Amino acid sequence: MEIGKRIRVLRAAKNVTQEKLASELNITPQAVSRWENGLGYPDITLLPALSAFFGVRIDEFFELDDETQFQRIENMTGEDFLSRSDFDYAERFLKDRIALNPGDARSLRYLADLYNHRAEGYQRKAEILAKRSLELEPGEKAGHSILSYAANGACFDWCSSNHNELIKYYYDFIEKNPDCTRAYLWLLDNLIADYRYPEAAQVIETLERRDHSYRPKLYKGFIAAQLGKTEEAEALWRQMLEAEPDSWLSWSALGDVRVRQCRYEEAVSCYEKAAQLEQAPRYIDNHYSIALIREMQGRWKDAAEAYEKVLEILREDRGITEGYYVQQHQSAILRCRAKAAG
Repeated sequence: MEIGKRIRVLRAAKNVTQEKLASELNITPQAVSRWENGLGYPDITLLPALSAFFGVRIDEFFELDDETQFQRIENMTGEDFLSRSDFDYAERFLKDRIALNPGDARSLRYLADLYNHRAEGYQRKAEILAKRSLELEPGEKAGHSILSYAANGACFDWCSSNHNELIKYYYDFIEKNPDCTRAYLWLLDNLIADYRYPEAAQVIETLERRDHSYRPKLYKGFIAAQLGKTEEAEALWRQMLEAEPDSWLSWSALGDVRVRQCRYEEAVSCYEKAAQLEQAPRYIDNHYSIALIREMQGRWKDAAEAYEKVLEILREDRGITEGYYVQQHQSAILRCRAKAAG
């Protein structure tokens, strides 16, 4: 963003006129107008005063191009917890773009992700504090409730755990965007999570007319299994694999099904098959799922090896060698190796 545009955005956000800013800087309003229209630049000696007036760092008047800024924000959200200055910088950049163009979907998406990242960071802090409180007061109900909320725990109470608002959103969304296949999947996931199987079956019928991949059979099979129709479910999943035998996604999806059935060795076999079929750039999901299963089973050496595969993918396919996610998996490797050593 050019310095003149940056000044215009900051001035609008502060709700001051060109005349007011000019008065503060002891210059003419015409000079401010020329900056904002790209016809000139403020003298370098004015930058400290501009910085103080708007409450920003001087270097923020000389920002990188927008694409580099987006990349910088992406890198930031890969860290465990953003500093206040980094968060403020990213938020200001994105809000400035949205102020100039309220229809800037990319900036809206990045800003939402930034807020999610901030919330997740505080939730991790809340989880640590809640666990510490429970060490001191193990029977305190409020401590368990706070921990469950912070760690995204399960809750049996339907009124607290249902996804009704999100389901309503996606019904409306699909009505406006009937060809957006991805939206049907998000709707299905939430319907199934709420055990609304008859509605989910109707959504699948609509999805089948638009999506000819493995997904409709995957969901049909899952609903059949939940309703006790085991043979029907297994037949649907066989058809799914026969239709796309070389699709890593279908094998990985079947792995997810087997985990939910507590058929762990079959799940691992599915994930391993998916990992063999997957092409670069790979995702970490298959090996990460194997690592979690092996930890659940107490097979610590195997878990450590799976976490090492996760780091390999992050490094070789994603170029990620540091930050929160790398540290998280490195810690898991150390934890599993220590358990394996006895």
